[in-house]
Amino acid sequence: MNTKQKEPVVGEVHFKSIPLYWEKEKNGVFLGHVLTSGKPGIYKDMWALAPGGGYPGAFPRGFINRLKKTGWWGNKRLWMFSGSFKDAGGTTVDIKPELGPDLVCNCENLELPDESYDFVCLDPPYSEEESSRLYGVPYVNLVKAVNEAARVCSPGGLVLLLHRIIPSYHPNDTVHFKRLKMIANVGVFKIGGYSNIFALTVWRKQEDLNGWLK
Repeated sequence: MNTKQKEPVVGEVHFKSIPLYWEKEKNGVFLGHVLTSGKPGIYKDMWALAPGGGYPGAFPRGFINRLKKTGWWGNKRLWMFSGSFKDAGGTTVDIKPELGPDLVCNCENLELPDESYDFVCLDPPYSEEESSRLYGVPYVNLVKAVNEAARVCSPGGLVLLLHRIIPSYHPNDTVHFKRLKMIANVGVFKIGGYSNIFALTVWRKQEDLNGWLK
């Protein structure tokens, strides 16, 4: 019997669990956590990618290709907190007009109709300190931003959040958010030097709350 173990492949490293991590708002309300085991049927993976370049907080190199390879893509795409990222076939949204987004808007209150995109990706600042130091803007209310992403996502569409936490429950969750069913948790980190690990959470929007309860 050949007992030699396969060498891990960069970008294809799988994991069983990741450490518990808590994030609280200033008023102490529970915001979310990284699951230690996940729910049955949820896709779990670890992506080791190269550092991105240019604007602070840019997607790691290879991130977009991995989304496409995994099948997490859409025909009508919305990128919230887009920074300098461009998508010729999608719509970018950022609060800073000098970055040239398609729509200059606060992502806590999108000026877009309900259920108008089948792919919505959020990549907000990860902390109050980073929001101030790197971007010079107030820290986002993540609950409001994710609620807005859920609102503009069409039934059957995907909502993706790249952050250090995985939102699970909040008293201010809207009906739209409650229709999101988590389908994947992916750890994302950059190769080389010291690197934080990020959580990519993927939800699919159900037709109604009955689909969410299944």
